[in-house]
Amino acid sequence: MTKRIMILLYILVVLAISGFSKADSVNADSINEAYIKQISVIPQTGMVSIIGQGSNACQRHPRIVLESMDEAQRIIVFGIMTSSPSVICNLSFPQNFVLNYDLNNLPLIPGISYTIRFNKSQDEKLTTAEYIAQPRQDLP
Repeated sequence: MTKRIMILLYILVVLAISGFSKADSVNADSINEAYIKQISVIPQTGMVSIIGQGSNACQRHPRIVLESMDEAQRIIVFGIMTSSPSVICNLSFPQNFVLNYDLNNLPLIPGISYTIRFNKSQDEKLTTAEYIAQPRQDLP
């Protein structure tokens, strides 16, 4: 009888450990899981400022990622990438964030108007701003 209890206890411990290790491996990055409230472009500096909120309380460390750049259409599409922690998150409200991106890092043609789009989350709608590329200051 004690042998059966020991085997059952061993199985439960192995299952618990494997369950914790599986939960710990869920620390993946995901794109477009944030709601964008406001986009502003500063034409003189080429900085884009984003005010938004994660779609749930578990999202952390938001950052802007370039998803696509269509030179023919002059459309640049960005997304917001977030990380989900491997630990159980608290049941608080989603965190607000402010992010900045320097458009001067992209190979834009000065004087050309570009449409800047940011993907929103589940509804797949795009949030848009216009920007006319300025000559880069770091070039001779």
